[in-house]
Amino acid sequence: DSEILFITIKKETLIERLYNHITKNGNHRVLFLGMSNVGKSSIITEIGRIKGAKIETLISEMPNTTLAFLKNKIDQITIIDAPGFNYQNPISLDLLQKSVSKKHFKPITMQMKQNTLLCFEKIIYMSQNLEKNSITFYGNNTLNLEKKYRLDFEDYQIEEIEIKENSDFVLPGICFFSVKQKSTLKIIQKAKITYEIRPSLIGGSHDYN
Repeated sequence: DSEILFITIKKETLIERLYNHITKNGNHRVLFLGMSNVGKSSIITEIGRIKGAKIETLISEMPNTTLAFLKNKIDQITIIDAPGFNYQNPISLDLLQKSVSKKHFKPITMQMKQNTLLCFEKIIYMSQNLEKNSITFYGNNTLNLEKKYRLDFEDYQIEEIEIKENSDFVLPGICFFSVKQKSTLKIIQKAKITYEIRPSLIGGSHDYN
């Protein structure tokens, strides 16, 4: 099983824990992979600061700043900062900038009734089929969330997804929604936006067959 570490550069003890995790198995080369703009370069920079090493990184609030594999030597470990994965579908520049959190965000839990619509930034709508279900939003708290009960979906694409209990509905690089109970999600959008479903990072896990 993969071990999940929750890391923030705001807490030095967590960065130390990550570094100890990297080195405990005698690793000599470590590759940092992930979506664009999730903080890979910032974490590497903080490791270097703590360990007194000079680090070569490119840090920006905008995606795709790191365009080459940057190698940094820290003690006996080579840490490689890889270019971030590109988004499969175009996302507005305004939304990307708005998704970058300048401080710790607070999860928002909503009790969703059957067919209540959860509107996210007026670009995607979500409903579920249970009489009552708990959905928790993890993302920058400046992003707009609201409940709606009626909407004309004549020009929208509608897709239904069977989702297991304790699963995350993820908008890569933007946010994710943790769904508590097994249910059918109805995803409604005007323009196709990339999303994925995964076992929940917080509050439970399971295997997909």
